[in-house]
Amino acid sequence: MKKLSISKYEPEFKTLPPEFDGFTAGHISDLHNANFGSAIESQLSKIKPDIIVLTGDIISFESRYANAVTLAENCAKIAPTFFVNGNHEGRFRKYSAYTDRLKEAGVIILENQTYKLTRGQSSVTLIGINDPKFFSGKKKNEFKKKLKDICLSVNGEFSVLLTHRPEFFEFYAECGIMLTFSGHAHGGQIRLPKIGPLYAPGQGFFPKYSSGLCQIGDSYMAVSRGLGHTFRTPPRIFNKRELVFVTLKNIGVANDTANQFD
Repeated sequence: MKKLSISKYEPEFKTLPPEFDGFTAGHISDLHNANFGSAIESQLSKIKPDIIVLTGDIISFESRYANAVTLAENCAKIAPTFFVNGNHEGRFRKYSAYTDRLKEAGVIILENQTYKLTRGQSSVTLIGINDPKFFSGKKKNEFKKKLKDICLSVNGEFSVLLTHRPEFFEFYAECGIMLTFSGHAHGGQIRLPKIGPLYAPGQGFFPKYSSGLCQIGDSYMAVSRGLGHTFRTPPRIFNKRELVFVTLKNIGVANDTANQFD
């Protein structure tokens, strides 16, 4: 059985609607159709996140998708589950059949779409953007243009982005996105002691965004090291497979509580 590590982050926001303080998301990325038995579902059931997000490469383009569908089905039974595609989905010939199976399982697929989450009288907007593999022409430019247009339509509401690609974090922050979930980098695949991640697609050697909770100004990005790997990548070295949990915190809620005792 593959070993699984758990990472937990608590980014703090000034603009998060107070009713979303403590809202938790379980984050799965880069499964690549790997089989973890019931280990992932067990952790999700234990922590009971409010939502689960799948940020691409849940399958590998050169293989079948049974394990990916089974995991997604089980996730949808635990909490509302949202999916965005990655570059492997962009190369997968049976993508439509695969996403049909996800929809049948109750997974919400976001392909250049938004979804409003509500708590009481407050809401935040989830944004799901297709991987650049799904765009034509100058793919990265079209990817950015589409995301910019979507962000403009959100009208300044607190927004959370689901995307496969971490290398565009500066652009996400410029768009006003407060929290991003991404994967793709596989934690650098090989992590060298005292040096860190060795290589990530889209970033090259010694990538800046390969894992953990990253921050630019008031914007955060949670980058998953992922769970699986492809046949074309080297084995993981000093780089554990990872399930991520992110709990949103409102700084104002903490301050209001403290002020009650002043």
